Amino acid sequence: MTSIYQKGATRMYSLDLVEFWAEAEENLGLKNSMFFIDNGVVTQWYNVEEGEGFYLWIVNQLQNNNWFDEVVEKFFRAVNKKDKVGIFEGLTVFDEIDNHPEIANEDVLRRLKRVRESTHEIIYNLQ
Repeated sequence: MTSIYQKGATRMYSLDLVEFWAEAEENLGLKNSMFFIDNGVVTQWYNVEEGEGFYLWIVNQLQNNNWFDEVVEKFFRAVNKKDKVGIFEGLTVFDEIDNHPEIANEDVLRRLKRVRESTHEIIYNLQ
């Protein structure tokens, strides 16, 4: 059976950060993502079947009112500890919600916006 891939995120990251990003995605069940680097520009391609499963998992998890709180708390702990895998796990979840805002309620979207605003510089200065 042939796997179908779809272009995901494009970022400016070093190879070290791509390795953390890939590990975070594997931890979240996205085990077949591919990352291509060209002059420091990283393009992620994800397996469509895994991506659909991840989307449905996020939709299901958002039914639990405490789940997003736990994701945010884990993300900030990772930021404070400089745990790059943990940071990328949070960013992967946040990106999925950003790309599909219809799956989240207004409270989650408002909180996500605050998280993004308060960590904007930290994320772009990862090294």
